[in-house]
Amino acid sequence: MLRSMVSLAFLITVVCGCGQNGPAPVAQVPAAASPQPSVQSAATAPGETGGSAANPAPGTAATSNAAPSAAVPNSASLSSAAPSTATPNTAAPNNAVPSAAPSSGAPATGALSSPGGASPAGTTTPGAAAPAAPAVSVDELLKKAQGQGQRGDSNGLVATLREAVAAEPTHRVALLTLANVLQQVGGQNSQRGDANGANAMFLEAAGIMRKLRTTYPDLNETEKQILANALYNEACAHNLQANGEKALASLRESVDAGFSDVGNLEKDTDLASLRDKPEFKVIHDDMARNAVAEAKSQLAKGESFSFDFQLTDVDDKAVTLGDFKGKVLIVDFWGTWCPPCRMEIPHFVELRNKYGKDGLEIVGLNYERGAADQVKDTIKKFMTENAMNYRCAIGDPATQQKVPNLTGYPTTLFIDRTGKVRLKLVGLQSLAKLDAIVSVLLAESSPTESAAGK
Repeated sequence: MLRSMVSLAFLITVVCGCGQNGPAPVAQVPAAASPQPSVQSAATAPGETGGSAANPAPGTAATSNAAPSAAVPNSASLSSAAPSTATPNTAAPNNAVPSAAPSSGAPATGALSSPGGASPAGTTTPGAAAPAAPAVSVDELLKKAQGQGQRGDSNGLVATLREAVAAEPTHRVALLTLANVLQQVGGQNSQRGDANGANAMFLEAAGIMRKLRTTYPDLNETEKQILANALYNEACAHNLQANGEKALASLRESVDAGFSDVGNLEKDTDLASLRDKPEFKVIHDDMARNAVAEAKSQLAKGESFSFDFQLTDVDDKAVTLGDFKGKVLIVDFWGTWCPPCRMEIPHFVELRNKYGKDGLEIVGLNYERGAADQVKDTIKKFMTENAMNYRCAIGDPATQQKVPNLTGYPTTLFIDRTGKVRLKLVGLQSLAKLDAIVSVLLAESSPTESAAGK
């Protein structure tokens, strides 16, 4: 199955707030960053996929029925506050939940009226029906679900979201949130050994996302990603139920919906029994081609800008862009305090192991808080604990300001062999996506090869 990359608290906070911000946590970059800007992350420590959305300033999640935005996936934001170690139940996104409108036909005050005038408080008119309890709005249910997610109450969370969908079957945010949470809880059930419970939730999630697609054909990028993931998980569930034909059909549908994580497909034990089937091999090859095609499309549309840096790494050695001349370079703006940043580090380590011999280099530009000597120790400790195989340097405001609209961490730059910025991505990215982009850049001719060919 496709593992979720976020905790329940993280997921419900950002998805319920996605009417304004899309699913993923972020803090705005200060207007004037200090050399070691203090930061606050509204995310908790790593969970596992995900969804994406900028986490705005603390407040209450909005729950409009607007389509979620996918502008800033899975990133931790920047602010002038110190890093928070609290879980999201202490800092939810802003945008207050609208007050629920009074139920149709019920007095706003809840008092009963009668021909002879209003009855005294606490009394009823003889023969009159007792007042119906006002219906709970979907906004109120989503707000309740947010609290349940923050407390880790997965059973209550799923029940509340199902109630929200039952109350308003086409509510866009309610459908999306329920489908995403079902996948998260299904993954937890699977890890506990409850295969039947997990499969039921994966199948339900896929059905909900098909309904969302039918109701709202204009799916945005976040919704498309969750749809593709749900269909992939449905394929895994069908195969675990010994229904290979349905599994292959769902797998094909997931690829057509945009699923392109070839690495997960190749390693997923849930699909092991399908790998020798010709249909599976066709799906695998189509997925690989789609991943490369998407990478090429992103690079063709990518934002390019003048960029350079001259910094000092954690070993007090100078590091500059010129050190990587002729190499494909990933520049990662990040911080050890940032959950999505930490979650992305294993991807970079794997990419460096896989492509280092082919000319890939990676450098992390750290934006931490505290005294310089403490910052170095913090980064070195993290690098050792996570077997990081590339250099990290201490970022400064001047370098950060060279990146247009740097709105959150991690922000990743892809620089080709000529030293040109080809793409900027904000937020946690899948290994498959990073791999496809790197493989395309490495396949391009180097400056030396281009000159020799003339």
